[in-house]
Amino acid sequence: MPEVLTSWIGAPRPAEAWLWIGAWLLAFEVFKRAFWRFALISMAGTVLHEAAHFLVGLCVGAGPRSFEIWPKRSAKGWTLGSVDFVRLNWINAAPAALAPLLLLPVGLFSLDAWIVPAVERGLHGRAAFFGWIAASCLCSFWPSPQDWSLCRGSLAAWILGAAVLITLSLAI
Repeated sequence: MPEVLTSWIGAPRPAEAWLWIGAWLLAFEVFKRAFWRFALISMAGTVLHEAAHFLVGLCVGAGPRSFEIWPKRSAKGWTLGSVDFVRLNWINAAPAALAPLLLLPVGLFSLDAWIVPAVERGLHGRAAFFGWIAASCLCSFWPSPQDWSLCRGSLAAWILGAAVLITLSLAI
């Protein structure tokens, strides 16, 4: 395992920092039973998830044309948000569709950058807020089934998959 990763995993952190993230993750799970409450509490994650699609799509030339974050009923249930693209192709489909994966390191970064310092200074409201942001990132980083279907068949998806496998094999 790379030294940077092992040093991050082994770094001491106050238990309260982890408790804020855990409390929010539990709240997300409890509120899943009441859709509108869940949509409200998970709004930060929805905005971050869709913003990742939009910004990466903009960077790779996929031409994002709409940014929706208000929940809508669809044939398969509810859709919390969406981004439509006008120039999606085999080169830019994977980066645009898999962009929310970038939220995982953001959520983990927020632990050390914002939550731990807030806890150490006794700023519990700030720790709770950043715990919500971190939990939102951790709950919304995984691409949706529609995201995965957009990048299926994309050469970039195969390249990205190979890079992940190589990285994981080097880390072990």
